[in-house]
Amino acid sequence: MNDHLSSGGRRAEDRDSEDRSAWREEAGLVRDAGIRLLHDTSRVITRFFEPGEENVGPGRSRAAAVVERVRALSEEEAVAALDDVERRFGDRHRSMRKTWRDHAAHALSSCASDGAPISPTPGHPESPDRLGEALTTAKLLLIGAVFTQEYAIE
Repeated sequence: MNDHLSSGGRRAEDRDSEDRSAWREEAGLVRDAGIRLLHDTSRVITRFFEPGEENVGPGRSRAAAVVERVRALSEEEAVAALDDVERRFGDRHRSMRKTWRDHAAHALSSCASDGAPISPTPGHPESPDRLGEALTTAKLLLIGAVFTQEYAIE
């Protein structure tokens, strides 16, 4: 994302978007109908997100690569990322942490079936991930958040 401000105080990408919109309107391609679409979070649910086609043949799962990227974060990075996700999505759905735990367990079990045994149990030394370290609660919840998508039911 380009956060550079133009001389007019607007972000350059906002200015470019406005320029494209003006061109489309001048060209007769679009017309402003004066309607503004607003989101309604009461009409949105969460569901498990599986990246790409997982059953396309032998090879490493995309899900396993995503889990490894989260696992590689420092604890501070994981906590900061989880705090950001909770701030943005936590009040939009009931029981987000439970949903994230469930989705993390599902993602981790998918990775285990790919031959990457990763434990969904945080903080238990007897339940290590594939590198011999237990997942912390922050990393477990972040994995669950990564594998959660919002879905508009209408």
